Amino acid sequence: MKECVEFSRILLNVSYNLTRADNVCLGNIKVDLEYHRNKLLAYKKPLLDSSVVEAINNLLKNCNFPSAPQDSRDSTLTTPISPQSLKEFERRQQLCRELKGFHVRTITINRIMGYIAVQKEEKEN
Repeated sequence: MKECVEFSRILLNVSYNLTRADNVCLGNIKVDLEYHRNKLLAYKKPLLDSSVVEAINNLLKNCNFPSAPQDSRDSTLTTPISPQSLKEFERRQQLCRELKGFHVRTITINRIMGYIAVQKEEKEN
């Protein structure tokens, strides 16, 4: 969360203009976070809601992400398939895959945020 607070300062800093590519990238991160949040909410597990989903909601709330480009808002990304129709074991397998995919994506998001923060520092110096 500390990184996101610093990142919000970067996004709000008027003297630092993000490139168009940075804005597109950040907009896509927002779409990804919303996608993963919706996928995890579909499992209706209190433990997920109180930990992972809450963390995603905090990121979306505290980081001022720009809007995503229109072409990145694919309806298949925002409408997750309900895991309720699967058997319990299959649901757990699917949840494990979702969490692994989200884990990998968070690594990428962290790298992108670090890259943009370094760009900002270099421009200030």
